[in-house]
Amino acid sequence: MRLEKQLEIFIVTFNRSNALNKTLNVLLDKSCPVKNCNITVLDNNSNDSTREIVKELQQQHCNLNYLCNRVNIGGNGNIAYAFFLASKKYVWVLADDDSYKWDSFYEVEEAMEKDADAIMVSTYEFPWIDIAQFFIQATFLPSVIYKTSLINAETMLNMTVNIPNLFPHVALVADLINRNITIPIVRHGIVKREPNEDCLDESGKKIRYDRGYKSNSYIHPLFANMNWLSGYANSLYLISDKKERSYLASHSMFQMWPLTSAEAIAYNRKHSNNSIYNLCCIFCVLNLKYKIRFIINIIFYYSLYRIIYIKSNYKADYKKGIIYKQYRLQIFSFLKFHIFKTKFTPKKLLGAHSLQERMSDLIRPKNLYSNIKADSNHSKK
Repeated sequence: MRLEKQLEIFIVTFNRSNALNKTLNVLLDKSCPVKNCNITVLDNNSNDSTREIVKELQQQHCNLNYLCNRVNIGGNGNIAYAFFLASKKYVWVLADDDSYKWDSFYEVEEAMEKDADAIMVSTYEFPWIDIAQFFIQATFLPSVIYKTSLINAETMLNMTVNIPNLFPHVALVADLINRNITIPIVRHGIVKREPNEDCLDESGKKIRYDRGYKSNSYIHPLFANMNWLSGYANSLYLISDKKERSYLASHSMFQMWPLTSAEAIAYNRKHSNNSIYNLCCIFCVLNLKYKIRFIINIIFYYSLYRIIYIKSNYKADYKKGIIYKQYRLQIFSFLKFHIFKTKFTPKKLLGAHSLQERMSDLIRPKNLYSNIKADSNHSKK
């Protein structure tokens, strides 16, 4: 199988020329398995040096393409547009600031040869634990390579409707879940999201992904105050089964709190001006049992939890291959004490390997990742 005949790559970007330059050098490096695939930079009308950087690289790489939108259509609109443009058998839409490790890419090629509808290529959210972690992992844009035939009138409509909800791309994985289609998960994660200090504009200021609109312009308040929790809640309507939808809302474990938790309420208060709309988004997606729990947590958040609160979260011990649920006591918001922890055992893993095997797969020194923060000249060697 000639990979370049099967797979095309889109990189969505806006005003992050430094990060984009390093990402392109990683993808076009001689050691990279996708170096010969068509790579299209989908520029959301940047006003930095993005165009010049791509044009310079195009002189050395004929498979690198550049498209610039006439206006900024929003980061999520640009994501949907990338899928709309896809034409080869498989499409992989990437951000401009992630890191890569190619050891497991042979699994992607094997899955393509078996005509898989999609392949999950990120594992930092432990997507093999259950459907909740799987769906959360899919919210990370580059985590899934999709078969282009999935992009039809219906999924494109759902993608377009979900643009204001921050995750247009999950329309595709939701469609597969609704049709009960198995999606293979690579054993070693290929793409990883990690904090990137290099995501600065050319003046040295830190820049955000949801950017590009004039600060003095009027933006619809529901969109302006939307956060990733309410966006995720609204995205769950793409799941047709109501019980599964409610399970996804209430069983997230690691980098995202359950939508019913007091942490979600606190996040909305701090980052979204205490938006009632966001709380309603979460409330509406829940079943009766979790609606009651959510209301109780709202009441207690503004009363009892200000005095005393028991917080629980999950932690992974990679060496032992164990996941713990740990509990901490918080008094008056600043006195915090560890209480105890219990071992978490998944009921059924999404995959053939044991929990210990899966956990040990994630133990890798950081320098094994093809870090896009590395000097771009080094990547060219």
